[in-house]
Amino acid sequence: MSPDRQWLEASLEGVPAAQAQCVRAFRLLMVQGALLRGLLDRELAPSGVTAQQGAMLSWIDAQPEPPTISAVAAGMAMTHQNVKQIASALARKGFLEIVVDAADRRARRLVPAARHRRFWKRRNADDFAAVQTWLSVWTDEEVSAVVELLRRLHRHLQVQARTADGPAAGRGRGRRTSNPREPFK
Repeated sequence: MSPDRQWLEASLEGVPAAQAQCVRAFRLLMVQGALLRGLLDRELAPSGVTAQQGAMLSWIDAQPEPPTISAVAAGMAMTHQNVKQIASALARKGFLEIVVDAADRRARRLVPAARHRRFWKRRNADDFAAVQTWLSVWTDEEVSAVVELLRRLHRHLQVQARTADGPAAGRGRGRRTSNPREPFK
């Protein structure tokens, strides 16, 4: 058995089949996410921007108004401190401005700078082609299915994160429902 296979199967002996498959899926999602982030980091390295910085800029740019640091932290499932550190680095690089909120002087809003839009306008076509190459193992139909499955997982995990006694809160006590599309309530 290969080391990857050993890791995938570790501690699953005697675990019910459906639960074991969930653990395998979780492990694979974690590793593939890290792998894809590493690939994008290498692609972006010459520009001095990281995959995490790019993701944050993209999220900020998609908002109807400049979000607060707290809103970015909540939206991207990051700590306030991590968002602040990344935002500071992006501000130093000229990609965004950190401005005081007019309504709440304690809050800071993150405003994309013109450099941000110019930068991605030049990069997007090549970066999107690289992503397509990385995922070329799947057919177009499989990509669509994966996108839908990941969207559903994302919505579910967002609900779990807001539920004090849900599995995302670290307690694993979510009540199972009979609806497999909404497995926890």
